[in-house]
Amino acid sequence: MPMPRSRSAVCRVLVVVLTGLPLAVLSAAEAPPKPLETPKLVEASRRGWLRAGIVSGRITFAATRLGNMNDTAKAGGREERLSIRIAGQELAASYELSMSDQRLLVEITGRDQLHIRRAPQGDSGSATVDFRQSADEPLRLGIGPEEQEDVYEAASLWHLLVTRPEVCRKHLVPLLHVLDPQWDLDRTAEEVEAALVRAAAEGDLPDPRRWAVLVEQLGDERFSRREAADRELRSLGRVVYTYLEQLDASRLDAEQHYRVRRIVMALAARMDNDTPPEIATWLAGDPTIWLALLSRDDESTRRLAAERLESLLGGPIPFDPAADAETRQKEIEKIRARVMNPR
Repeated sequence: MPMPRSRSAVCRVLVVVLTGLPLAVLSAAEAPPKPLETPKLVEASRRGWLRAGIVSGRITFAATRLGNMNDTAKAGGREERLSIRIAGQELAASYELSMSDQRLLVEITGRDQLHIRRAPQGDSGSATVDFRQSADEPLRLGIGPEEQEDVYEAASLWHLLVTRPEVCRKHLVPLLHVLDPQWDLDRTAEEVEAALVRAAAEGDLPDPRRWAVLVEQLGDERFSRREAADRELRSLGRVVYTYLEQLDASRLDAEQHYRVRRIVMALAARMDNDTPPEIATWLAGDPTIWLALLSRDDESTRRLAAERLESLLGGPIPFDPAADAETRQKEIEKIRARVMNPR
């Protein structure tokens, strides 16, 4: 059966902690940095030059204007520089904020490629935070100087927020706040997790195995069965969008590939900004999400996550939700190896 490429289904994490303490512990003990004020970016959004949204866990940009715009401001030890170029479907923007203690750089290329970097200047003591979103690549969050950087990669923004909540709360959320001060990503992630747990408790979860059967049916020799599978996949909406988009095309025949592309295009045209229920339904089929929930403080959440993982992996997992924290962590590492390297 066709399956998504492992790169897209797995959150890869490399963590280097020089202090000897877990990064999550350090993050929890420190208050997140105060979000930066970026009045030129806010004004550009208000005037329709640059508006950010989140669709299927990816930050997207849109504009209601055409042309070029350049703006600068310097006052009170702050200097802003903003440049935007919009021509048809082409969009490019660059923003720089320089202060005595830090520098912020935002670069946007096209509608969905983004680089944001917040770096300390002088002896501010704050960490460098670097976020990158490139086409067809996992999102990348880097923390710290390049030679000692902690790197987190994930298929989507929501994967990062759910699997690494403390790291994101301290470093990523304040950084993305500059794109839209109205975003409440912490609260959205909490609502997503609550929806996941509630759906697991009620047994109301999507079944990716059914999706694989339908994709297989798209290549059936009978036209009526191909049409039936096509209609059912379209009716599932956003929940199946990312699954279809990430299928390995080399494992599809010509008919399957043609129909999958058409379904993805049709679903994309109907999409708007993500909502917690839609995000939860979408993430429910990803083992890395439930693997992360095995570490939660609440035992009932751990138990539900373990049951869901067993369903997704097709068999029992070596995990006791009631065990002590050290034992659970050792069990989680064994399960992680199985999730990250599926056979």
